[in-house]
Amino acid sequence: MGVSVVVARKRHAGAFTRLALAGGLMLSSALVAPPSWQTPAHAREIVPHGATAVPSQVRYEAEDAWLTGGPVVRSGIPNHSGSGYVTGFSKVGSTAVFAVSIPADGLYSVRLRYANSAPAAKALTVLANGLDPRQISLPPTGSGRTWADKTDTLSLRAGVNTLSYAYGSGSNGNVSLDYLSVAGGSVPASRGATVPYVEYQAEDAGTNGKIIGPDRVFGDLPSEASGRKAVTLSKVGQYVEFTLRQPANGMVLRYSIPDSAKGTGLTAPLSLYVNGRLDRALTLTSKYTWLYGSYPFTNNPAGLGGHHFYDEVHVLFNRQLPVGARVRVQVDRGDTAPAYTIDLADFEQVPAPYGPPVGYLSLASFGADPTGVKDATSAIRRAVAVAEATHKGLYIPAGTYAVTGHIILDNVTIRGAGPWYTVLHGSGVGLYGKYPLNANQTYPPNEAGTKPGPS
Repeated sequence: MGVSVVVARKRHAGAFTRLALAGGLMLSSALVAPPSWQTPAHAREIVPHGATAVPSQVRYEAEDAWLTGGPVVRSGIPNHSGSGYVTGFSKVGSTAVFAVSIPADGLYSVRLRYANSAPAAKALTVLANGLDPRQISLPPTGSGRTWADKTDTLSLRAGVNTLSYAYGSGSNGNVSLDYLSVAGGSVPASRGATVPYVEYQAEDAGTNGKIIGPDRVFGDLPSEASGRKAVTLSKVGQYVEFTLRQPANGMVLRYSIPDSAKGTGLTAPLSLYVNGRLDRALTLTSKYTWLYGSYPFTNNPAGLGGHHFYDEVHVLFNRQLPVGARVRVQVDRGDTAPAYTIDLADFEQVPAPYGPPVGYLSLASFGADPTGVKDATSAIRRAVAVAEATHKGLYIPAGTYAVTGHIILDNVTIRGAGPWYTVLHGSGVGLYGKYPLNANQTYPPNEAGTKPGPS
């Protein structure tokens, strides 16, 4: 987990558009190409239906977990929590996946409420974020109409985690699950995703620039801004300043700068200050934005109907910024764009890079260039082929990898050092399951020469 995919799709005149996908969940912390029983987790801001704040712990209802392989929701056993419980762990692959939110890396006490009507103990396999599988024994609870608790200590990381309870190899399932509770967990949000950042709107920050919007008119800058408002900085000395409400060491700035006259984009610096001191010059660009005309769109400004205005720049500070820190983007004399429109900034606590999971292959062994200069497509395809043949996962270390084609994954899990550290980018980059082919399509052989590969 933790691979950022930057897709650069070639348009007409050589310019590009870009889509950044952060895994984990951006979902917050991110899992790319998960096993069939696992799904990216969506979490939330306040207590939602299915998650209850109780003293010193957060409860996650089993009926709101992601179910695959056979489990179903029932309500026949009395005294269950919430609207029901989950049963049907009767074959290998039967799985319930809980998305739990944790404030910091560490060991956490995780309590599972279950019922087991059998005369002997049953077993399920537990995985935290798809790793470290272990079997847990669930002793009998009597008639099966009585609930009991099973508590384990699991290593979890800050942000959203997936906890999977599965009928795996060596398990014998056939239990019912009521809920999962995590001591010291974070209460997930009631709407949208539980994300690892705090979002600050530019129009609500300190500024001497021009607040634009609200506006929903197609072709106007505010129409694509969050909240339909933004701040435009067009003169030297104009700024937007964010005051942190939570500590952070990373920032994502959403912005727009004008296109060039030929539609190929501009690149320009913008000054970044922390607590009144110049920290660095950000490099902003419109090379990947500004589309014109009707679908399938062009780079030609003569096509009118400009849209797709905004891009993002990521900043990893070399220190922790405390609550109250002031982070300012400001137009200085050397900042050359005609105007800078700032939509928002997301500040987060970026964790250290994740290391390789035990038993995983490393892309470093296959000669992939982590600097992004040389095309890494062939190396990644070779690594995926070997990982599939040996039934292992593939770890992609920190770095920027140029990828110019689809990577097809068939029962292979890819994990990275985190979306801030492991980045795949290029024209046509994509990680895909083994999708069905039309009659006129084939999987060309990949570089390993032994497995089907993408084109």
